[in-house]
Amino acid sequence: MNISFTSNADQLRAAFNKAPALVTRHLQNWIETSSALVERQAKQEVPVLVGRLQNSIFQTIRPLYAAVQPNAVYMGWVHDGAKSPFAPLKLRGSSYGGNPFMTRTYVSLKPQIERNAEKAVDKILRSI
Repeated sequence: MNISFTSNADQLRAAFNKAPALVTRHLQNWIETSSALVERQAKQEVPVLVGRLQNSIFQTIRPLYAAVQPNAVYMGWVHDGAKSPFAPLKLRGSSYGGNPFMTRTYVSLKPQIERNAEKAVDKILRSI
């Protein structure tokens, strides 16, 4: 999920120039909160037979960056179906269309995360 700041980009840049630690702290908090939301939602959306794929979903958090992804080898097959390059060779011609749980997660959470981003930016701009 990629989020871009367009409405307050110049103001945010100016705020960062004035107080980089404050801006970074607020943005990192927003990133970590958003990442936790995505992980939780993805674990609810994923199809579960045994739970290995669900349990493989994890977050990677770095400064001003977060990624949420499954770590199971067969994730691409489950998500994208027979068209996936990760599909077993004998099943690539099958009609299995996949279960795009990460796509559903993205679509359902993007508006909320964007609203939270606007709130974080507003909080940053008010505090400087």
